[in-house]
Amino acid sequence: MQPIASTASVILKMALLDDILYLDSLLSSYEGNSIVKKELKINAENYSEMARTDIGKSEAGISRRVNDPQAFEVIKSRRNLTKVILFWTPRIDVADWAKGVGTQQFSHCKYPKCEYTTDKGRLDEADMFLFYCQELPHFPARRHPHQLYVHVTREAPCNAKINGYGIYGDNINITASYRKDGNLHFPYFVMGAKDVPEEEYVIRVPFHNRKKSVAWMVSNCKPDSRRDIYVDELGKYIDIDIYGRCGNQSCDHDNPIDSQMNCFEMFEKNYKFYLAFENNICKDYYTEKLLNPLEHEIVPIVFGGADYEHDFPQGSLINVVDFPNPKDLAHYLRTMTEEQYNGYLQWKATYYAIYADDDCVLCEFLHDSAYTRGEHILPPSYGGNYSKWWHDSCHNDLIYELKGKGSW
Repeated sequence: MQPIASTASVILKMALLDDILYLDSLLSSYEGNSIVKKELKINAENYSEMARTDIGKSEAGISRRVNDPQAFEVIKSRRNLTKVILFWTPRIDVADWAKGVGTQQFSHCKYPKCEYTTDKGRLDEADMFLFYCQELPHFPARRHPHQLYVHVTREAPCNAKINGYGIYGDNINITASYRKDGNLHFPYFVMGAKDVPEEEYVIRVPFHNRKKSVAWMVSNCKPDSRRDIYVDELGKYIDIDIYGRCGNQSCDHDNPIDSQMNCFEMFEKNYKFYLAFENNICKDYYTEKLLNPLEHEIVPIVFGGADYEHDFPQGSLINVVDFPNPKDLAHYLRTMTEEQYNGYLQWKATYYAIYADDDCVLCEFLHDSAYTRGEHILPPSYGGNYSKWWHDSCHNDLIYELKGKGSW
């Protein structure tokens, strides 16, 4: 039997001969003798300067390796080629923002020469790898200097905990998420300006025909944001009808699983307001909970961590943080006039809500950015501490701060 220390040394040498990044895969997947695994780590630190550089933390690791002249020469030589974007992990919601594989998703883009693939046999020709955040530790066995590793998610950190830190986080070059301070901005949806503002268009809803006050569709009854605490207090002063798993209302009695479209068509006929309360209070985070009411003629009331003042048209929503307590908010809602109410819908004459076109964002980055022009790669937006950048962006204590300020 080969000595344990020798076994570790042989494994490490094999990794270095193939690609030093293979060590990441070994360390994450090796399930043998714990002493061998310990020796792997020790040898990785002492074997050579190359090992220390390529496995090093933050800017001393992968970012520096990709940012070398050899990589730039490869990048520039491939600039006019069709870029291959490989879905490496299976949990990407392809139906949502990638819509499958092939080139057709990019046909409408300014830079259409890109292709999605899930074929891991094309590892060597891929320009960009997309990793769903929960699968980050599972990296390819080898990597070429010009290849970009992209962390992709629209989930909040509390829903998408990253299982790997340290050497795993340091492999990531680019972040693509709802965070505006990341490299690529992938919000759930965006607000677009109409080419020709409908200046003569004035929205008038049948205000007095809407006999009910507030609707809320919800399936997560006790989320991290504890939005339920606010709703319970608000419900003492104004009627709230709760639909879905956490309530006793149903808008589609023929279908046990409520159709969102059917529900919102009913909401905008019968209710004045809709609670767009997020599961998590995280920086820049907003979801379909807000998109749904914005797509209909109903006024959303928001509770979340997005930059509502700057990301959405003025007068398009009501933010709970603008009121001292739920009682004051309820009073504002109950006493709102028809003119005031219609004022919350006039933004629709100039703007519209639409799903973000992330396909074009990815392809444009690969064809026309400082990185692909061979100038420099953007430094990791997480500033060298991947775990901290991702996980420390939520503020789920907001509900308790509001309670303290409003004394309720």
